[in-house]
Amino acid sequence: MRPQFHHVDAITHAETAARRTEAAENNSGAPGTTSASAQKQPQALALAQTYKDNRDVENLEALRAKNLLLIAAEEKWTKLEYFDEDEEASYETYHSRLFHGDTKEAKHLKSQMKNEEYLDAISAPRVDPSGRKKKRPLTKKQMERIEAAEDDVEGAGEMGGEVEVEMS
Repeated sequence: MRPQFHHVDAITHAETAARRTEAAENNSGAPGTTSASAQKQPQALALAQTYKDNRDVENLEALRAKNLLLIAAEEKWTKLEYFDEDEEASYETYHSRLFHGDTKEAKHLKSQMKNEEYLDAISAPRVDPSGRKKKRPLTKKQMERIEAAEDDVEGAGEMGGEVEVEMS
């Protein structure tokens, strides 16, 4: 991708067009001149010479962008082989990588965190905008009840096991 500076060119073009129309208007008011001859005569313009310093902030950003592009161009790429999703090789890879063959002998995953710890880890900090007091921590009895309920759930329906549900 190359940067496009057409907007800078458009500004310059608009400035030169404005100068031409201004010069044509000034010359059309003078006696003995025609508008056609005013447009044909080139106008002398002042040239403003500028020196761009490399220590300028805009130039530093441009240099950083240029360096990043050079680094990206020099980066070594790894070529990958593409398989269409409907080919047999892609189906074989899908089934071999995403499905476990022997589910009964597979290791069961067990979290090191309890439910409350997990929710605290992934949730935003608890902030009460009303200014109320913070929620009291759970008592030992409440913690024991929660752990007993978690153990019951783990014992009844581990991954791969069946859970009996009575429908009424």
